[in-house]
Amino acid sequence: MEQILTKTKYISGLQCSKLLWYHYNDPHKIPPQDGMTKYIFDQGHNIGVLAQGLFPNGIIVKNETDHTKASKLSFELLRERRPLFEAGFKYENIYARADILNPVNDDAWDIIEVKSSTKIDEISLHDISFQKHCFEKAGLKIRNCYVMFINKYYIKHGEIDLKELFTIKNVTSRIRITIKGIKKRIKKMLDIIKIPSPPEKEIGHHCRYPYKCLLQNKCMRFLPEKNIYSLCRIRKSVADSLVKSGIYTFKEIPDEILLTARQIIQINCEETGEPYIDKEDIRSFLSKLIFPQYFLDFETFMTSVPVFDETHPYQQIPFQFSLHVLESSNAKPLHYSFISDCLKDPRKDILLKLKKLLGDEGSIIAYNVGFEIGVLKRSSEVFPEYIDWFNKIRPRFIDLWEPFRNFDYYSPLQNGSASLKKVLPALTKKNYDNMAINNGEAACSEFMRVTFSNVSKKEKQKVLVDLEKYCSLDTMALIDILFALQKLVR
Repeated sequence: MEQILTKTKYISGLQCSKLLWYHYNDPHKIPPQDGMTKYIFDQGHNIGVLAQGLFPNGIIVKNETDHTKASKLSFELLRERRPLFEAGFKYENIYARADILNPVNDDAWDIIEVKSSTKIDEISLHDISFQKHCFEKAGLKIRNCYVMFINKYYIKHGEIDLKELFTIKNVTSRIRITIKGIKKRIKKMLDIIKIPSPPEKEIGHHCRYPYKCLLQNKCMRFLPEKNIYSLCRIRKSVADSLVKSGIYTFKEIPDEILLTARQIIQINCEETGEPYIDKEDIRSFLSKLIFPQYFLDFETFMTSVPVFDETHPYQQIPFQFSLHVLESSNAKPLHYSFISDCLKDPRKDILLKLKKLLGDEGSIIAYNVGFEIGVLKRSSEVFPEYIDWFNKIRPRFIDLWEPFRNFDYYSPLQNGSASLKKVLPALTKKNYDNMAINNGEAACSEFMRVTFSNVSKKEKQKVLVDLEKYCSLDTMALIDILFALQKLVR
């Protein structure tokens, strides 16, 4: 069977030869994409369709799975001398499709690659280089190459203005650099596809760039559970270098590697199996807290194309909050929540409800509090009648992340992380394991899926209930962690 190197697989091959081999020879061993990654790719597809609106006379080329048929159809449509969307061309063992082929002069074409990002990255240039090489070998005359990407400064006012939403840059001169050596790279990849077993490949930077490799767990399974990569704040390049030299565990770290105070705490905890507790610093932190105590958490979503007025691409829009309130040390927590259907901008409703709930005094407690402050700040700037209120409550915010970020408390169960999802089970034995939605990325992608795509009312309602449970657990977790800290230093 003829093996065709496509543009997508070429990019995989640039990242990792082993990944390329698995795509063709054992694809079932490659794990499926997670919800957030799929959401990001869906965003990219939607942006590509939206960009077609800038070429109203264009033709969408039928998506043929047979590369030879697709190429034949695209060649026939070239005669129309109109913009072509998703035109695909085959030359020998390579095949590429263009987001947009735009006719210029009497016989030439411009390649326009559409990206959902807000800048041009190196991988986009390699993407276009492959297209240009394939198309020219197939017989097309290519004049210029462009990248069309999202203008991050665009602010929505009414209908989306496509000319303002997109930025287009001529990258022809940069392509002349990335296209050098492409014949050799293609030949090497086609040879790799044919070999009987996957090539050997050391782990390193390519496992994370340009995308997190789906084979990462498979390729790193030789490492012990507590390995160099789990050392707090170690630079990935340093970890890569250590692993390359055969150093996998904390005990093997050479003396010449200077460790931070937090890293030393982590290593000592691994050796003793006991947590590190700085009671004095924890007491100092706890002394800042004032009743009533408000435990706040937001869930947000972001889209490449703004949904609401006065928002820009990829702005985090709150759609949900959970608030637990402790009136006193002996009181039972009261719970308040809000979740939007996003039929209208939810930010004003959130500000209105929180203004009533947060009162005039008491600590407002969150985990990595800069996120909650940022959400409220940006929301009040859009609805300026809330700016004075926000400025009054801002000094009341307390970051529960502080004692864990500073390693005033650290348990070996945290595996180098001070995230809420690691701290909660380490301190309280509670966790998110049995939750249908158990992390912020899943909350975002699931909310987007049931809000902006066609799903049944029953399915949407189930997801909204799961979101309520997840966000509520986040704020209840803050109370549990606070109680655990108080118990440690009592």
